[in-house]
Amino acid sequence: MSFTRRGVLASGATMVALLGRGARAANAEPAFSPASGRLFPLGELSSDRVVPRAVDVWVPDGATAENPARVVYVHDGKNFFDPAQSYSGVAWEMDDAMTKLAGEGIEPAVVVAIASPSDADRPREYNSRHLWDRLTPKTRAVMARSCGGEVRSDDYLAYLTETVMPRIEADFPVRRSRSDTFLLGSSMGALISLEALASHPDRFGGAGCLSAHLMGFGPFAQDEALRPTDEQVAEVTAAVGAFAANDLPAPDLIRLWIDRGTEELDEHYPPFQESFEAGAERAGFTPGDGYRAQVFKGTGHHERYWAARLPEVLRFLLG
Repeated sequence: MSFTRRGVLASGATMVALLGRGARAANAEPAFSPASGRLFPLGELSSDRVVPRAVDVWVPDGATAENPARVVYVHDGKNFFDPAQSYSGVAWEMDDAMTKLAGEGIEPAVVVAIASPSDADRPREYNSRHLWDRLTPKTRAVMARSCGGEVRSDDYLAYLTETVMPRIEADFPVRRSRSDTFLLGSSMGALISLEALASHPDRFGGAGCLSAHLMGFGPFAQDEALRPTDEQVAEVTAAVGAFAANDLPAPDLIRLWIDRGTEELDEHYPPFQESFEAGAERAGFTPGDGYRAQVFKGTGHHERYWAARLPEVLRFLLG
């Protein structure tokens, strides 16, 4: 059974499995030795804006106070290094991808891996306030119920910029300029990366957004009483285009990668990504060195697919 008569959204079981990615990843203890560089578990960083969550920092070989590196902040951070801590049991193998880039002559970056919030908080914290603000009250109510409550991206991004980033910039060899600071995430982690670009254009110079969950509806939308109507889905689709056209930094200020697959949850993404691409075009984004919108046929909504294309994404952001 699909969420709408047209089947725009995935089945409830699929949505719960694919969007509820937080609890296991947030609670696992680091126990992993990377293939290169060093991984530093910082434990849980606290804030009065969100529930504390673990932060791990991978530092590439050669990064020092005298030779600081660029930095990539990644969401759902426990999925990036150690398969034993990953939500799905498959990691993105970030250390291997960075090592591969170094072998190609591309300077690797420090990676700051911020663990997922709980399953209850993730759909709210990783959603988009800019998208939410464009919706009618009735559609907002449906989205809020499907996400377990009103959007809280402001709180999460305050945690990122006011708690995590100052700690990293004080204690690790990273450059502090906007142009050297990037974001990376998949699914709703991709959505919050876009929201961060729009909300803090002075802090981030680009983002890699894989299987971007632009629709915004959360894992509880399988409940028949919480399903959006076709009209509400169309409203969100239009809002996605307006977000891309009006809220992102200027094309010459950021590097932006956005993609989707064609299977599993990604099968339902075409109208949302097409609306985003049309809006981005209106804003002056053109495919090339600084902007890439991709479709990976035959791939789905899973770490194994994101890991496979991670080197290409990093090459785009950091090359």
